[in-house]
This record gives sequence, structure tokens and C-alpha cells, in this order.
Amino acid sequence: MFIIAVFGGQKTGKGPWRPESKVRTLALFGGIDMDFREAQLPEGGTRITSWTLFGGTRVVAPKGMPVSVSGLSLLGG
Repeated sequence: MFIIAVFGGQKTGKGPWRPESKVRTLALFGGIDMDFREAQLPEGGTRITSWTLFGGTRVVAPKGMPVSVSGLSLLGG
């Protein structure tokens, strides 16, 4: 799964959804919101790799869910 936000925003995961085992994001002058509270994760979980330039990535997970995020953010969050 590859999510891109350029000069705007992208929201993913409102309600039940099935992310793949690998999720890659790219935000250029924009932002990405991912909500995993109702996600049906594959066995072994989901790995998120996020790259941002003048943007940001926000991940929301249910309480108690282990989260590991990798990537790079330049002039963003």
C-alpha cells in the first residue's frame, strides 16, 4: 500500500479497513492521517514507513497496540 499527499491532505482508515503488511507514505507539502483504531491488521502486524518534506504524518492507534514507525521528515513532523 502506498499513500501520497502532495499540496494537500490524505486521510486513511476512517472505520473498518484492512491495511497491507507494509504501508509506505509520501507527503510533499501536505499531510497524511492514518487511523488504525478499527483496522483489521494482517497476521504479524503492519509496518509503516513514512517520508515527508514540508508535511507530516499522523498515526492513531488503539490503546495498548504496539506501534513502530520509521522514515524521514524534513521540515515537517
